[in-house]
Amino acid sequence: MLKEGIDPGEKLVAIHPFSAVAERGWPLENFASLAQRVSTEAGCRSIILGGAGDSKTFNQVRHLFGESTVDLVGKCTLRETIALLKRCVLFVGNDSGIMHLAAAAQTPLVALFGPQSPIKFGPWSQRAKVIYKGLQCSPCRQKFFSECEPSSRMRPACMEAITVEEVLQEGMKISGLAVEG
Repeated sequence: MLKEGIDPGEKLVAIHPFSAVAERGWPLENFASLAQRVSTEAGCRSIILGGAGDSKTFNQVRHLFGESTVDLVGKCTLRETIALLKRCVLFVGNDSGIMHLAAAAQTPLVALFGPQSPIKFGPWSQRAKVIYKGLQCSPCRQKFFSECEPSSRMRPACMEAITVEEVLQEGMKISGLAVEG
């Protein structure tokens, strides 16, 4: 980890901002804002996790995440990812396989759900907080924008309704982190 510039004593927050279906994910700009706030307000270092196929997407928005954010997208094996998750004080991500790895690693986590049902697909962990708005149309059939109006960022209302402030506060609670003042 030293080659990535991570000191052994640093508090790490793992962020997985990707989704197999882009419309199911929380906007990348929100994850970037969260990463910067975790750094400035909680004194933690963000690491971005994702598969090799997510690299191109992340490279387009990397500048939004701040200098201290560590890009590990497509750079970790499954075993390395699990080891990193065990070291993290918090995981935040969309409904995904990596979210389930974080739950299995017993990492405190905040899982973001919109179109999918967290009852059916949520993390199995006592150390998890699911943010799900449960709008009238939720969970949906995922025929995006034929049954709901898209936001200006081409996301359904259920994902746009989740705020950075809400995710930050829930992350602080579930992880036991304190916001620096």
